[in-house]
Amino acid sequence: MDIASEIAAAYRKRYEAVAEKAGTVPKIVLYRDGKVSRDVEEREYADVLYNIRIHPYYYNKKSRLLFCYDNGHVNVMTPRDLLNGKLKEKGLKSNGYKTNTEASLVKVIVCRHDDYLVMCSYGGDGKKYIKAMPLEGRSSHGDMHLAGNIFVKDARPYKWLVVPGELVYTIKPIICKTTHIGYLQELHRSLVDALLAENAAAMELKPSPIEQLER
Repeated sequence: MDIASEIAAAYRKRYEAVAEKAGTVPKIVLYRDGKVSRDVEEREYADVLYNIRIHPYYYNKKSRLLFCYDNGHVNVMTPRDLLNGKLKEKGLKSNGYKTNTEASLVKVIVCRHDDYLVMCSYGGDGKKYIKAMPLEGRSSHGDMHLAGNIFVKDARPYKWLVVPGELVYTIKPIICKTTHIGYLQELHRSLVDALLAENAAAMELKPSPIEQLER
């Protein structure tokens, strides 16, 4: 099996696992001013940045909600803890996710604790860089407004995606457990292209295996 087929099979397996799990799908709504609400469809102002649906497959202790910022920081949370704790009651919460002038929230991802977060970045030299980091072992925080941990240093990610954990051996060439970035070499390009293609396709699946919402 070639790399593209192997990657496609792993994403398809995840999709099938998600599709088999039925139940109520709670929604977290993030507003541009930093406020957050749960299961609120309409408000007087519609300045919504993200609608995050937590599918039942991800409603457990082994799932993660990632708040990805354009400075390479990621705040890792557990969606079930968030929904059962701070957002247990419907309504608007003023103490929401982090907003400041130093970093902007650019991606929100729902995934499993054993998945890998992949970042495509531009370095200071203008060249493209790539790295995959394991989420397993990363501490889960209890507040959305935290700046999070540094996943990539001295670079500005322009693309975030998630890789199912079973592809660990396939993506081994781009895995890096430090905050440094790796230069995107030609020998990695077919691997990265296949990952990007499957992530793009996954966004169109209902229910989606990875909830990764654009602005």
